[in-house]
Amino acid sequence: MELVRFYEIPGIQDETHRKSHHPLELMTIDELIKFVTFENSEWNLDANIKVKDIAAILDASTDFTEFKTAISSKYRKVSLWELGF
Repeated sequence: MELVRFYEIPGIQDETHRKSHHPLELMTIDELIKFVTFENSEWNLDANIKVKDIAAILDASTDFTEFKTAISSKYRKVSLWELGF
């Protein structure tokens, strides 16, 4: 059985209907599952880090272990599912 896409659901094409609903309400179950289980991190491992970001973590840390934990939490991949449940 093929899944019905959100744009095939009656009324979804109507601009007024779409404006009166949150985008999450217009997602199919498959899209919601992908959205909730999608993993992302605050910092990308390939991106440059600003000195002020490191300095802020350093100022908030009392020892190296705390600093290391704070840094690793920035690039740890987390899904919305893990955060919410």
